[in-house]
Amino acid sequence: MSIDINIANKGLLRLGVNAISSPDEESVRAETIRNIYNDCVDYLLSQYDFSFALKQIQLAKVDTTVLFGYKNAFKLPSDFIRLVGLRESTKYKLMGEYLLTDSDSCAITYIFKNYDPTTYSPLFKDLLSVRLAYELCPYIKDDRAFTLELYQQEIDRINNSANRESMQGDDEFLPEDNWVSIRRV
Repeated sequence: MSIDINIANKGLLRLGVNAISSPDEESVRAETIRNIYNDCVDYLLSQYDFSFALKQIQLAKVDTTVLFGYKNAFKLPSDFIRLVGLRESTKYKLMGEYLLTDSDSCAITYIFKNYDPTTYSPLFKDLLSVRLAYELCPYIKDDRAFTLELYQQEIDRINNSANRESMQGDDEFLPEDNWVSIRRV
């Protein structure tokens, strides 16, 4: 676990409490941060396609019996959080630690558990500090109105961060289908 002390302290300062000197120090605040930090990162990464947490991989087919619906099963990576897309346009189903499909091969783009804060964008760091403050609030400040305000700040930052992250790269266009062709006539 790699806790960025600056992100953690920014979350604590949002609550109006003193910063910690190290995530390993023996204090209730540091222990609570150690317990929730990775969960907060996972939660935020599960929401949007942050470019620093994207990976592409060819999945390994597994020798397992698929009872019905699909022919093949592919093992998802251990750092998998969320599927972004498949290389081929095909039907699929996520089931536990497997991706089921009729295809004989399967390459995916996915969001992975990125715990390296040196790769985080500035927007994500700010968002993570708000999420930490939101999660810490009931333990440090028993103030429901303030907790709701932190939640609204998180929503605002998610929208801002997601919009900026989605602008990095070429626009993805859907392939033309019959409906587009017919409308041009």
